[in-house]
Amino acid sequence: RLYTGPLFEKYNAVNRGGSLTGETSPFMEKRFHQLCGEEGEENRYTTTIYVITSGLVKASKLSKVVTVFRGMRGGILPP
Repeated sequence: RLYTGPLFEKYNAVNRGGSLTGETSPFMEKRFHQLCGEEGEENRYTTTIYVITSGLVKASKLSKVVTVFRGMRGGILPP
């Protein structure tokens, strides 16, 4: 629920617009500062994002590898 609930928007803004190194799109950088604080006072949710990532990695080791089909408009799934 943490990653899919209301805080998803903030976590997504941190991951896409809050880069300390590298380039980000101006739109995402602006959105990051709107949601997570002004320059120099941002909350990057470092521990929370780390814990979510760690949980996903651990859960992925418990599940079997299966073929994933992605939906496409007008597409047909194989038999």
